[in-house]
Amino acid sequence: MNDKKIYKQTKRVLILTTVLFSLLNILLVSTIYISIVSMELDSSDIGLPFLIFLMTIGTFPVVCSLSIIFSWILFSKSYYQIARIVALLPFVNIAVAFLIWILFSF
Repeated sequence: MNDKKIYKQTKRVLILTTVLFSLLNILLVSTIYISIVSMELDSSDIGLPFLIFLMTIGTFPVVCSLSIIFSWILFSKSYYQIARIVALLPFVNIAVAFLIWILFSF
């Protein structure tokens, strides 16, 4: 009975994250790359936090796509806990980008 509950919870998490990250991926993919390419920066403006921010934002669509694919593969092989963790990986990109953005703001 406990396995059935874990199965249902994991399936809900995967469906929710698939819809959310697919929509974000569709909405943001062109905006992100146009923003990165159109930045006119001096070499003095570029530091390690800024590079990490750019890499975090630039890899977000790839992380979303891969996390969706691999989480469903893991789910189909009954690795429910790992599937949940993999499904939530794009939140790491969001958190890192948000923290660095806050550091740039002040």
